[in-house]
Amino acid sequence: GDVASALSATASGSNALVWYDENQIEITAGAPSPSTATVTSLTYYVAQETSTGCEGPKSTITVTVSDLPSKPSATTAIEYCKGDVASALSATASGSHTLVWYDTDGTTELTSGAPTPSTASVGSTDYYVAQKNNTTGCEGPQETITVTVNALPVAPNATTTLDYCEGATASALVATPLANHTLVWYDTDGTTVLSSAPTPSTSSVVTTQYYVAQKKTSTGCEGPQVTITVTVVATP
Repeated sequence: GDVASALSATASGSNALVWYDENQIEITAGAPSPSTATVTSLTYYVAQETSTGCEGPKSTITVTVSDLPSKPSATTAIEYCKGDVASALSATASGSHTLVWYDTDGTTELTSGAPTPSTASVGSTDYYVAQKNNTTGCEGPQETITVTVNALPVAPNATTTLDYCEGATASALVATPLANHTLVWYDTDGTTVLSSAPTPSTSSVVTTQYYVAQKKTSTGCEGPQVTITVTVVATP
């Protein structure tokens, strides 16, 4: 598939070149341009001729068209949530081949290696990778890796301030998720995930904060937390 140039040779003095194809049939049009459409090895011939028509021995020019590597193996669809810490893309080259990474335009080679996608904004971005045969220098077709950055859900709807009298019977905290979202409850440290909505203790006079977020089922992306402040007031 490469674009081949016409073969070349240098005649001495005022001699003229005489070109022959692989069957040693003279090519009257001049130096041939080899075809690279198929994987093959072709032999061309060239001699030089004096002004009196005397032709010398032929030189042999062997043109080898090497096969292209296949696409490298790669996960072609990767998803992140906005703001996630992304990893460098990866692909697996076959045999002794090496990977060649390209930027999102598909033409700019990334000499530093596999890129690490940005998750700063929501959207889909395509990156490209091919593999090169180190022996022949031939590079195969590109594999496309699509990186999708999904939006974060908004915070769930909840009553953010609750008051209890000391010793009162408290109910489990409540929040309302959007459709196709689930709630994620956190303990008072804001990091420990609870199996369900907590029920505040009213055994002592104290102000306690709990946290709840919602996660979109289809993407697994979790949005910001809502703080629910529970105050237990002393009984007169």
